[in-house]
Amino acid sequence: TGSKGAILALLIGLVVCVSVLGIRKVFTTGALAVLVLAAVAWTISGSTLTGRISSAQTGQAHSSEFRKLTWQATGKMIAAHPVLGTGAGTFGTSFGPYATAGWTAAAHNAFLQTAAETGIPGLILFVIALGSAFIGMFRAVRSGVSDVLPMAAVGGLTASAAHNMVDFGWTVWGPAAILWLIVGMAWKHDDGRGASRRVVLTVTAGLTAALIAVLLAANAQSMDDDARQAQTPEDALRLIKTAAYLDPLNADIAVHEGDVLRTMGNPEKAVAAYYRAAGLSKGDGAIWRRLGETLLEIGRKDEAQSALEAGLKASPFNYRILSALARLDISEGRQDDANGRFRDIIALWEGPVGRFSATPEVVPMEPVTAYRTLALWHESRGEMVEARRMWQGALNTSMKYLRNKAANEMMWKAVHRDDPVEEAEVRAIVEEARKRGLSPQ
Repeated sequence: TGSKGAILALLIGLVVCVSVLGIRKVFTTGALAVLVLAAVAWTISGSTLTGRISSAQTGQAHSSEFRKLTWQATGKMIAAHPVLGTGAGTFGTSFGPYATAGWTAAAHNAFLQTAAETGIPGLILFVIALGSAFIGMFRAVRSGVSDVLPMAAVGGLTASAAHNMVDFGWTVWGPAAILWLIVGMAWKHDDGRGASRRVVLTVTAGLTAALIAVLLAANAQSMDDDARQAQTPEDALRLIKTAAYLDPLNADIAVHEGDVLRTMGNPEKAVAAYYRAAGLSKGDGAIWRRLGETLLEIGRKDEAQSALEAGLKASPFNYRILSALARLDISEGRQDDANGRFRDIIALWEGPVGRFSATPEVVPMEPVTAYRTLALWHESRGEMVEARRMWQGALNTSMKYLRNKAANEMMWKAVHRDDPVEEAEVRAIVEEARKRGLSPQ
């Protein structure tokens, strides 16, 4: 992807390799071939890196500010759960209440994320595991071992650790597997005594159990993915039910079941599925939002209010939850409360949450709706200056959406799992603003 962090981490790893080996040994071991390959990779990606750095300098990229705000918020998350953390793998559904920029599923710093999910003791154990592997390989290299493995492990661990100071590769299956492969090889290389039979059997049993669990979960996920490609809702539902038997603790599968039941015209059963999903992942604001919207459709407004408020507590900066609450307020005749929700949406969009996000090209439609609704309301009261400001916001945001149409449609399908907003709907708002003599700014 041309990541500046990854390329600079490669450079750091190479510098450490050369420093540990010494210049003479670089030319007398297999390290030379590794360094040549790395140099080729650097040459190929050099133009990309230059472009990314130039982009950052011209203000087109704001990843640095986004990361800074995310790290500060993650620090608050760690302070709130210093001993046990929020639970392994729960960052995305626990981060919402602490966020000050746009939502993200990862901390963009693997060490901070480890501390947030497993507590400070978990981070300490993690660092000890990495450090022991690094020290063992460092000693092997300095002792004159001719094998290239220790040198590769030292460079690989250094580069990987450097990159994960600014990114989250260790939370992704592929890079994580490579990391622990390096650590495992390092420990094996450093320990010539071998393990006792009891230790081997215990570790083997644990790994076997973990492998079975992973295979069941992977099979369930595969079935759930197949359900998304099913020809009919009935076929999809059968696959989802089987997936749920294989992985009953997977909240995403329960959400998908609710979505399918909703499209089949069975909102009552959809509500039950969403409640089950919310019980499995209480911190996921998107689940509460789906539940609240479905309850609103079938007239259970008090429950809808409670569900949406629970979602807002889990994800205070969720535009869609605020928009759903505004619709609920309007249906109950509380226009002033609805206007307050719309102003909250606009404040988020114009503040750090909207300006700094993991995917700046993606534009939510809720701010457009909020701008337009408030513009019409101000016009009805004769407050034309404020109405004009709202129309300008609606126009600017709509044009940004249209400029990044492909990215926005992909986000709707991949993340929201909904049909994307119709382009004609967005263009209609643009025309409304232009009829009032406005042009994009």
